Order: sequence, then structure tokens, then C-alpha cells
Amino acid sequence: MSSTSLPCLSATAVDLFEMQITLTTLCKCLHACGQIPRQAFLQELHKERFEAMRRTYPGAMTATFQKAVQSEHILTQCVEYGGQMLALELFHTCKALSLGLKSNPQLLPGIFLGFSQKMWEWHPVPGTLRLNAAPARDLTLCQPAQTQSRDTLFRCGGGFGGTLRRMTSAAFTFHKTTGKLESMPSMQKKREGHSAAVLGGKLYVCGGLNDEFAQDCSGEESVHGSVECYDPGTGSWTQMSRMLSRRCHHASCAFQGRLIVSGGISPDKAGGEGLLNSVESFQPSERRWTHMPSMLQERARHLMTSSSEFLFAYGGAQAPTMECFDPMKCLWVRLQCHEASLSCIALTACFGSLYILSRETALETEAIVAPVMLRFDPASGMWKHMHLTCIGI
Repeated sequence: MSSTSLPCLSATAVDLFEMQITLTTLCKCLHACGQIPRQAFLQELHKERFEAMRRTYPGAMTATFQKAVQSEHILTQCVEYGGQMLALELFHTCKALSLGLKSNPQLLPGIFLGFSQKMWEWHPVPGTLRLNAAPARDLTLCQPAQTQSRDTLFRCGGGFGGTLRRMTSAAFTFHKTTGKLESMPSMQKKREGHSAAVLGGKLYVCGGLNDEFAQDCSGEESVHGSVECYDPGTGSWTQMSRMLSRRCHHASCAFQGRLIVSGGISPDKAGGEGLLNSVESFQPSERRWTHMPSMLQERARHLMTSSSEFLFAYGGAQAPTMECFDPMKCLWVRLQCHEASLSCIALTACFGSLYILSRETALETEAIVAPVMLRFDPASGMWKHMHLTCIGI
């Protein structure tokens, strides 16, 4: 290619373009003939770039590249940029990053839990439960929806009051980096006993009980079938397609690019209001809900989580059992429960295993007492007690 074929570029740009093409071709030839292995070339190139940046911005930095990678600041940026799963992958593939994370595993976002007007942070790996110094305000509402995205906890809605039950549409976020509860735009509907899940970076809130005052004044439904979505990019809530059944005290989570809602109590149940075992799925690209195979057990006030391969449902009213949905077989399978898991307060999937956090009492109004952590391996069906270090309890 000659310079006459690039009339829109300046002479300097043409020279740089020709040099880039020449260097690329030369590297390909050297790699192909085995003179310079590609991996060795990339390593040297990375070192030279790093040293060039040090010369450009000398400052007072004296650390080696390996020490720089192990610094808490770099690790925190990795977690914030790529999320927990990417950080965990790097933990196993990058030796330098692995050493840094082992020295401070709390850099990874934990599972946030709100009990007895206190905030807790649970790390299944390496196994810690820490009392967080979050303010107690806004943690006193009854049955709010709570979900998490990376190191940010979302809490929205909830109930308060006595004879005349009142609900709120208020929503808050708790950021691990700042340690503060911050207000976010209120939901369009007041809700209690609803569910929340993050999918594709957006927050979805489904169903729940409606405010009694709103029912009396405007004739609104007592149990919501509505769904609304919060987009952090626009800072606003949008009404989505309604669920196939109105639900309260149900569970939801993200699974394989879809929003899954299961169980709960519904006035739409055949024969009158009651517990559900039905499951439905929302596909954001299609903006519609579809039925999924029903659970083996009717459940309400239960927990649900997902791994890359399976969907797990645990507990609920009159159902101290656990089951797993296999999308390859398109069916639910009952799993054997461990005795210590009957007072489960949180569960999450990590590295293909299911981790359960239990406590001595199952009452939400009481503090976390005598916490126990269990690990369930779906492949073998075996339970194992895991070491749990409690900090601040």
C-alpha cells in the first residue's frame, strides 16, 4: 500500500500507519519461525510499557510491578470494574493477584444481611461474618425487598404501622466503599412482602402487598402483580409487563439472563388465596413473562439463588426442604437437607457449590445467634460444615 492510496491522511499519519503494519508483519514472521515466542514477546512488551509509564510519571513510586499489582488499591479497582466473579477468576489465574487477595480477602464484596437493625457482611469464601458499621436507620421497616449487585445493596419498600397497615415506596442503597445508606428515587408503587433482583445492571421489583390506604382511596389491588425496573443510568423507575400471577412473600433471582419468580401467596390461586408452587420467567429482550415448570413444594417466604448451572429454592412456610431446577432436564429435583440448615437465613452459590448461613433462631427480629455455615455439593449431594470466623458478634 502506497501513500498515494491514503489521500485523507497526513504525511505523519501515513508514516505511523506504515510503521505499525511493518512491525505487525515482522512480529508475525518472528513468531511463525520460532525465533521469538509470542508469550515471551508480550511479557517483554508489557514490562517496557510499564517502565515507560514510570519514566513519564516518575513521582516517588519505588515499588516493583509485582508489588503494585498486590496493592489494595489495584485490587479494589479490579473488583469495582469487573465484579466479584471476574475477581474470583483472577484470584485463581493470576499469582500476584492471588497473593494480594489472600492477604486481604475482605476486598471481595460479601453478602449483605440486615438483622436486628444491624448490617452484616458474609463472605462464604474464605468464611467470615462481620458486623458492619452501617447506620441502624432505614433498617427497621418490616419485610422490605433486598438484593445485591457487586458491592452495592439495594433495599426498597417495606411496611410499618399497627391497626392500619401502611407501606412505603422509599428505596435506599448501601455501598461497601462508603459504608453509608443513601436514598435513591422512590418506587412508583408502595410495597411490602415483595421481591427484588438485579439483572443486566438493572433492579427489578416484583409483586408484594399494597398499601391499605391506597386500596381504600383508589381501589387498587391488594396484592401487586405489577413489576417495575430501576435503571441506574437514567435514575428512574419504569413499569414493566405484569407477572402472570399476583404474588406476595415470594422469591426472585436472576438465572441465565432471565428474571425468575417463584412461589408466594396469591389471590389468583384456583380455589382462593393460598400458597403457590408456580414459577415464571421474564425475558427483558422480549418484555414478557412465561411459565416454567412448577416447584415440587408450595413455598412462601422462602429463599432462592442460582449458580451458572442450577436454580435453588429453600425453605418457606411449612416447607423446610430444598429443591434444585436443572434447565437441561427442565425439572425440579428434591435435595436432602442438613439438620443445621433448617434455620437458614441466607444462601448463595459460589464455585459450583451452595453455601448456607444458619443461626440458632429463625426469628427476623432477633440478632444473629450461634451462626453456622454449611456447604452443599450438588454433584455428590454431600453437606459439609465449614469454618466461620465471626467478627464483631
